[in-house]
Amino acid sequence: MFDKNGIRLSVAFCSIVATAEAGGPGGAFSPDGKWIAFWTDWDGNYEIYKVSRDGSILVNLTRHPAEDANPDWSPDGERIAFYSKREGGEGEIYTMRSDGSDVVNLSNHRSHDFNPSWSPDGASIAFQSYRDGNAEIYVMETSGKNPTRLTENPSGDTNPAWSPDGRRLAFVSTRSGQQQIYTMSAEGGDVVRVTDNLLRCYNPKWSPDGRHLAYQGVWKTEPRWRSDIYAITSDGTDEERVTHTGQEDFNPSFAPVGSSLVFSSFDETGLRVLLLDRERGEMKLLASTPTN
Repeated sequence: MFDKNGIRLSVAFCSIVATAEAGGPGGAFSPDGKWIAFWTDWDGNYEIYKVSRDGSILVNLTRHPAEDANPDWSPDGERIAFYSKREGGEGEIYTMRSDGSDVVNLSNHRSHDFNPSWSPDGASIAFQSYRDGNAEIYVMETSGKNPTRLTENPSGDTNPAWSPDGRRLAFVSTRSGQQQIYTMSAEGGDVVRVTDNLLRCYNPKWSPDGRHLAYQGVWKTEPRWRSDIYAITSDGTDEERVTHTGQEDFNPSFAPVGSSLVFSSFDETGLRVLLLDRERGEMKLLASTPTN
């Protein structure tokens, strides 16, 4: 476990919704389940870190003065896709080796491109972009070529996530009037609403067997927002609240095998990266930073 004493995390309760829309501090398992990539501003700037599953090793991968966030592993574990503002503009999609070297700009577009999601076959990366004036889901080859718009709706479509079989994408949309979880085919058709509740829903992630989606549910309890992790069957028929920490829980991600979840949690003491073993009901602290 790591404790970065005396460094203030800038995410506040009042910015929970904005943080959720940006992908949330969250975490993403490596395909072999040994590492978890996540982002935070522990050092006064948003950077991408990876922490070993037992919490014993922590590595800053980006070490760049620009903002770096939204990491997602390639299926072979060799590279990590992420969002960065390192070349100016509103942010673009990059990849790097899993040790932080060999950074490549894929999107090369001055619009706001972020929240990359690597396809299971390793051939494509889905992402959200404002390049056409509205938040929409796009997909491009891992070389950055042939960006294709998948959604076309006057509402905002964000937070794409590939299903394990590569046939569908989960995403967030306000097309019902409030942020809810939907799925669509990999080509952008056959849109199906999954959640239908009073929560603002963000950051859907598939279980390894494709039967469930974990997501972040946000709601207002005066005088602040609350955020917990939920799980729902991919057809929307069965839903449960997973976390009851009493804190602000962000951006879940399933382990490659089993039902364990990694997520970030924030309260007055700072940000914590937590691993939840749902079968045993055990929670493990992997990394943390208290506020001043």
